[in-house]
Amino acid sequence: MIGSAVIGSVVFGTLAAAALAAGLAFAPAPRREPSRANELLRSPHPTDDVVELLDDISRDIRSGLSLTAAVTAALAARPTVLPATASALGRGVPVHDALLAAPVSGSDEALAAHAIRLAHRSGERADAVAEQAAGILRERRAWQHERHAQAAQARLSARVLTWLPIVFAAWGLATSSRVRLAYGSTPVTLWCTGAGIALNICGSWWMHRIIGGDRP
Repeated sequence: MIGSAVIGSVVFGTLAAAALAAGLAFAPAPRREPSRANELLRSPHPTDDVVELLDDISRDIRSGLSLTAAVTAALAARPTVLPATASALGRGVPVHDALLAAPVSGSDEALAAHAIRLAHRSGERADAVAEQAAGILRERRAWQHERHAQAAQARLSARVLTWLPIVFAAWGLATSSRVRLAYGSTPVTLWCTGAGIALNICGSWWMHRIIGGDRP
């Protein structure tokens, strides 16, 4: 009778834990995650300004403007992008020298500055260089959004894998006197529990370390 009661308790606990895990896995995501994702997609992003800058440069060059005139006009329309370069161009510094002397504030601006330098060297292919650089930045931002979506799914899985054994152990202690007796009767149970908690903490830390980066 005692053995069957223990087996029944373990089986029932396993089924309850599995039901809890399934509920957490298939439950709708919290509202703050979709709203945050929508804000990332709809709100202005520094990459957008850089992409539009390169698009304007490519379009103005195809319309007949020189590279210097196209860069000056595009930077004047977006004062937050490469402001030091725009200031240098306003003083009459050549495009190549203005880009080399002016610092950049991020990887997107660094790519744009490098693309403009390549366009300056390429001559007739300047518009194509600027257009290809804009396409690279668009692909980079799309990949960042995809990474954020996959990271949200991974975080949900990490929470389930972290809390499932804890919930199962707490449920067993709260509902079964045999489980409580096992914890107090032998130190082996305590050693195994401690090892399990340590492994659970290490696994949770490692999963959050893998999926916690903000940069691709």
